[in-house]
Amino acid sequence: MIREFKEDAIGVSALIARTLGETNIRDYTEEFIENDVKIVTPEYLIQNSYWTNSYDVCDEDKIIVCGSIGPYWGKEDESSLLRIFVLPEY
Repeated sequence: MIREFKEDAIGVSALIARTLGETNIRDYTEEFIENDVKIVTPEYLIQNSYWTNSYDVCDEDKIIVCGSIGPYWGKEDESSLLRIFVLPEY
């Protein structure tokens, strides 16, 4: 099920942290990953949801994918995909 990001900030933050730590660690330093995890807090995600269209994909009640669509460098006629993360086992 695809649903609009509303009150899933804690779950989405955990998904991002886990994915960064398990998958992205192959391409980035541990310090880089730790800094990203510190930034992408539930509060940060809530603030970003005010200017993006953010969605979750769920397998029953489990969030397995998250992502957002937002303006491309402030342009009103272009968009970009932001913060797309998939649970590692999927």
